[in-house]
Amino acid sequence: LIYSLMFITVGVLGQTVEQPELSWIKSQNKRARISCIVTGLQSDNYVHWYQQKDGEALKRILYVNKGGTSPVYNDNVREAKDFTLELLGASCCLWKNESWSLIK
Repeated sequence: LIYSLMFITVGVLGQTVEQPELSWIKSQNKRARISCIVTGLQSDNYVHWYQQKDGEALKRILYVNKGGTSPVYNDNVREAKDFTLELLGASCCLWKNESWSLIK
């Protein structure tokens, strides 16, 4: 399986997203760690995470703002247990262990 990551930020001027890897290959039931560093966010800016399963439409799964200490999950993925998010200052990581993919 190949994984990519998509970020959409509000107020793009001066903001950057650093992502060392643009895609990942993993076996089913294994984890893939997706890392990124977002800089230049203002307190009212958001980073949005999207998911697209094979044959399905793109959907937002969560978002977080610069000042936020925890992500806000969309209701349609609140019950999903197939990923976890870790926020480390200006860094964000998503772990994935099922068969859906994120796109860029």
